[in-house]
Amino acid sequence: MQIRYTSSAGKHGVAQEDALNAILRHRYRVSPYRHSRVEGHPAPDLFIGPGLDGQMLEVLAELGQGTLVVFHVMAARPKMIEDARRMQ
Repeated sequence: MQIRYTSSAGKHGVAQEDALNAILRHRYRVSPYRHSRVEGHPAPDLFIGPGLDGQMLEVLAELGQGTLVVFHVMAARPKMIEDARRMQ
């Protein structure tokens, strides 16, 4: 599977390697997570998992045919962790 990072994925200064680790070692995954904010795009998946340093991250990504497009990565907010727990 190809993983692509949009420019918005780097907005909060989290390295791509940390985002990938959070996806691969996620503690929570919600699929789909709510609805897409962009018309014509699939609903994103939410991953909550650790970066390489152990800090919990929230990652939002669109899963397409053979491609994962990561568009949001930042330190996991309590609200997002609670959403993920509740929605599993």
